[in-house]
Amino acid sequence: MKNKFLTGINKEFLKRNLLPLALITAIFTTVMNTYADKGLTYLFNLNNESIYTYNYSLGFFGIFFVIPSALLGTLIVKGLLKLQNKFSSSETSDQLWFLSVPFFEKLFKILGKGAHFAGKALLAVWRVVFTLIGTFVKAISPSSTRGGGKHTGGLSGGPRHSGDNRKEVKKQAEFQARQKQKEADVAWKHADKQARYNVNTHHFDKRYHRADAKQKEANEASKKARNL
Repeated sequence: MKNKFLTGINKEFLKRNLLPLALITAIFTTVMNTYADKGLTYLFNLNNESIYTYNYSLGFFGIFFVIPSALLGTLIVKGLLKLQNKFSSSETSDQLWFLSVPFFEKLFKILGKGAHFAGKALLAVWRVVFTLIGTFVKAISPSSTRGGGKHTGGLSGGPRHSGDNRKEVKKQAEFQARQKQKEADVAWKHADKQARYNVNTHHFDKRYHRADAKQKEANEASKKARNL
């Protein structure tokens, strides 16, 4: 006896509903992989006495979630088809009209036209806003020549303390550079530990890019301190 779940599932059904099936399968696969990774991370960190949490992942084996995701997707599409045919006044269809390629083509055309007109309207509004802001700033800004000669004599004591100020600024910059380098070293340490466990995951990529960004900040701070 043929399974009721498999009734109506054939090549024509899969062809007509390929887009919704692919979308639903991808969504469920991603969700399952995400929660499986979180579960592994939670279990393996139960006895972790470190202040850091190490991320674990199924990696390539997460692709096996495609099978249950595809079955769930087929079940959902069949359910949506029943609802569509129940409330539709036309003849029975085996294709979801709101998740079909022609529907998205029409939708993108409508959105494209709407975005075009919305972009023009937004540009016009921004021009008006910037014009008003510019007018307001000019109205409240003091004249560059007003009282300009009264402040020239007040700088006579400046050169006497400029050397001390420069040393203090350089000292602060060097301290900031050292702190940045410490942060970069810690980030590289975490990336290295994640790489030793599993390098082929997004967790390693995240830690690596963070360490790389921290190192760039440290290099920039060190360069700034040297140039003072």
